[in-house]
Amino acid sequence: MIEAIAVDDEPKALEVIKFHAEKLDDLCLRAYFNDPQEALKYLKQHPVDVIFLDINMPILTGFDFLKELRMKYHIIFTTAYSEYAVKSYEVEAVDYLLKPFEFDRFWQAVQKVKLLKQSQKDPSKESPERFMFVGDGYKKVRLDFDDILYVEGSGNYLTIHTPQQKIMTRLKMYEMIEKLPCDAFIRIHNSYVVNLNQISHIEHNHVHVAGTALSISGKYRDDFLKRVESLG
Repeated sequence: MIEAIAVDDEPKALEVIKFHAEKLDDLCLRAYFNDPQEALKYLKQHPVDVIFLDINMPILTGFDFLKELRMKYHIIFTTAYSEYAVKSYEVEAVDYLLKPFEFDRFWQAVQKVKLLKQSQKDPSKESPERFMFVGDGYKKVRLDFDDILYVEGSGNYLTIHTPQQKIMTRLKMYEMIEKLPCDAFIRIHNSYVVNLNQISHIEHNHVHVAGTALSISGKYRDDFLKRVESLG
């Protein structure tokens, strides 16, 4: 799985990247930012594989943004200006997408990152774990991601629903989302994250999971439906 963020001062440009990313099973767009300073703060806590990066931004240019990074990332520039192409190769960008770009061109750029990751992969490393441990009172409980039906949030606590049990743990929803594989889980409400593989059907603004109807809020509805359509 390739994990990414996007940085662009134009909301419409971010929507295009987000739309294209949702079509790819091996790409997870973790976050997107209009403000590059906010992106830098995010990366200090949540490193990713690739950054889709605009160049001509008023707060901080794409090239200045790169100078602030503490780690080396795969960079895919997304810009409306062709004159920066030569400089992009000087900073070893993976690709240079000239706006407006279609899905096929976006896909090609992601494939370049995929090939680079494969060439750099340490063969001694195992595949990413498909489980996690969460606190349940005084013990730590192992949870296989495939067994999670949905996660229900309430303040600083979460209830993790599985076919066998309900586990209440002290976590905030955003902390849980960062632990879950984004190829299988999606947020549908401030209070709910669901396992796409456990959904039986969708009806009347509700997702049905193991006999329980969970509300889809307007805030997450469009993103959720796009994701569902991409799986059709």
